[in-house]
Amino acid sequence: MAIQGAGSVLGGLTATPVLRHLGPAVMVATALALLGTAGLAMVTTRQRLTPSRLQGRTAAASNLPQRASIAAGAALVAVVDH
Repeated sequence: MAIQGAGSVLGGLTATPVLRHLGPAVMVATALALLGTAGLAMVTTRQRLTPSRLQGRTAAASNLPQRASIAAGAALVAVVDH
């Protein structure tokens, strides 16, 4: 989680200059490719290391933080004026 947080800060600081340099189409394509590769690597590793009988439980557990953050973001949008 700490590495993800540091990556988020670094991405926030560099996004605008990189966007100006590459343009929006290349930036979006690159981000999607990187995220897809990282997600695939995580899922593959989890499946290889987890016994078959626990696959469903580990998949659910690995999705929980993402789903919780979506719910928290939705709740925050309801109370924070933008």
